[in-house]
Amino acid sequence: MGKDDLGSVFCCPVSKGTLVLEDGTLCCKTSERRYAIHEGIPDFFIEEDEAHSIFPEDLNRKWLLEDVAVGRDIVYGEYTRRLKGMQFVMDMLGKWSHPGFRILEVGCGTGHFTKWMTEVCDSDSEIFAFDFSQYMLASTQLKIGQPSNVKLFKANARGPMPFPEGHFDFILQRLAPFGPRAFGSENWAMKYLKPGGHYIFAGWDHEFIDFERLATAGYVDTELHRWEYKDVQSIEEYIGGLMEGGGHTREEAEKKAKSVYSQPDEVRVRKEHVIVGKKEG
Repeated sequence: MGKDDLGSVFCCPVSKGTLVLEDGTLCCKTSERRYAIHEGIPDFFIEEDEAHSIFPEDLNRKWLLEDVAVGRDIVYGEYTRRLKGMQFVMDMLGKWSHPGFRILEVGCGTGHFTKWMTEVCDSDSEIFAFDFSQYMLASTQLKIGQPSNVKLFKANARGPMPFPEGHFDFILQRLAPFGPRAFGSENWAMKYLKPGGHYIFAGWDHEFIDFERLATAGYVDTELHRWEYKDVQSIEEYIGGLMEGGGHTREEAEKKAKSVYSQPDEVRVRKEHVIVGKKEG
């Protein structure tokens, strides 16, 4: 997708006005806001809006660091396809997607799940994936190549999206973000789903949102799926985890791994969940 096409798939996140390409940026004729384009990826992160900013004390700020993006790529490169919950989600997408089916991935990270979606979804479906870290997006872009049905953009899920309401058939949120228990994400997703569309929240068992909130938010046919299984963690995954979770450099992570990690392959227990909610209609 070229720069000239960006205005046809996105709108101004603030005014919902039409975007046109002017001087290498996307310009909204309604609000007069301009949105930069970096390496073909439009930037809709609205930094001046304090309600949606990432302040220095915010734990999510670590995702803006390059070493964290490198660590995430190491971790997910090893075990992405072993995650039973995400296999369940991809099977679902493979069955449901069709030409014109619109998917939004919230917090794509380094793109392992984005790449997986390109393999299982109908080739004429539309996949939109975003993150607020340029390092994460660069890794995703490198990983997926240039499939015509994938649109990457930079944004903060706490802020407004560059789409009208009721735009998506399927919203996938795995872990990210909305605070430690994803507070409010079910209401946010409801706004951007089409009637009959599905919201998926996936992650580790200790981080799942309150399942009962889905019904309160107006979802129907809600489901909660859980898996518990043994998995093997390599020392490389352990190092990547230190970089991703603790913000360590590669050197710091390797040094810590030598003093803590005693086995070349360590058995661990994975506990995953997938929450499914459907917007009525």
